[in-house]
Amino acid sequence: MLRFLIDESVDFRLTTYLTESPHLRWSAIVQDSPGISDDAILQQAHETQSILITEDSDFGEWIFVHRQQSSGVIFLRYHPTDIQKIGRTLNTVIKEYGDSLYRKFVVVTTDKIRIREI
Repeated sequence: MLRFLIDESVDFRLTTYLTESPHLRWSAIVQDSPGISDDAILQQAHETQSILITEDSDFGEWIFVHRQQSSGVIFLRYHPTDIQKIGRTLNTVIKEYGDSLYRKFVVVTTDKIRIREI
């Protein structure tokens, strides 16, 4: 089963959608420690073998510049009015790519998906 850690930067409406969706079969670990450093979040996700879901673009720098270990990151980019559409797109990404999301940096927008090896 895929495991995810949802960063505090993710809109609460999307967090609620993801954790309550009956169509997603994965265990969500919701980050509930406000103010925790990006480095600590990546470390926690890596230690629990979870893919980090975030809206914080700094994680790309942590992984590609600082070479921080990661189980994978899904970076969401969308306009706040597109919350339902990004939720459906993310749901599709998880269903279609499944385990192949591990060790990837994935950028998800409402109309595009980019996947890069870590």
